[in-house]
Amino acid sequence: MAWVEAASMSHSRAFHQILPRSASAVLAIGGLESNQTCHKSIEEFETTTGVWTDLGDLLLEARAEFCAVESKDKFYIVGGFRYNNHHNINKVKRPSGYNRLNF
Repeated sequence: MAWVEAASMSHSRAFHQILPRSASAVLAIGGLESNQTCHKSIEEFETTTGVWTDLGDLLLEARAEFCAVESKDKFYIVGGFRYNNHHNINKVKRPSGYNRLNF
């Protein structure tokens, strides 16, 4: 088995989270860009086509270094840090309609 380079994401990211969306897709959520700005955006990578799709600014707050988990077909974003104004986030967020089945 060998590594294969895939397409680049629309936005550079560090300290982001990856979660499965389906059997053939994963999500890249939030994270930190090279200019120390946190993302509110989510991108989807379709493994069958090798294409990233920018789903837009779906997070309620831009954040990096957070935890993300899927439970009972819903995604939860927990905690994190906003670098641009240097404070911790101590909330659990689950935007209305934000789940595995309908984005």
